[in-house]
Amino acid sequence: MKADEHINDYVHVIVVTYEKHFTSDEIAELISVQQDINNKKPPVLSDHLKSKLAADGVTIQSEILGGCTQVGAKLGGDMAQAIGKEHPEWVKASSSSNDSEPKK
Repeated sequence: MKADEHINDYVHVIVVTYEKHFTSDEIAELISVQQDINNKKPPVLSDHLKSKLAADGVTIQSEILGGCTQVGAKLGGDMAQAIGKEHPEWVKASSSSNDSEPKK
């Protein structure tokens, strides 16, 4: 993933979603909570952030998943086109209109 320049497309989806739903102070609190978890300390979340995550958590996850799905679909399509140009023999030839009709 480090070598993939497109990782920034995924990070952008997450950043935009967090900017939309959280203030700078809330993001700082989320970072602090993650640092506590990383340091094997019990995380402490404010009541405000607990209620916000309970209310908006599913929406936030949906926006991130939806955005990452769009990025993945675009990158997949771009890769398929690049592979098709480099290796046209790997691409299935489109069937003619007669192929779709039942044979008699």
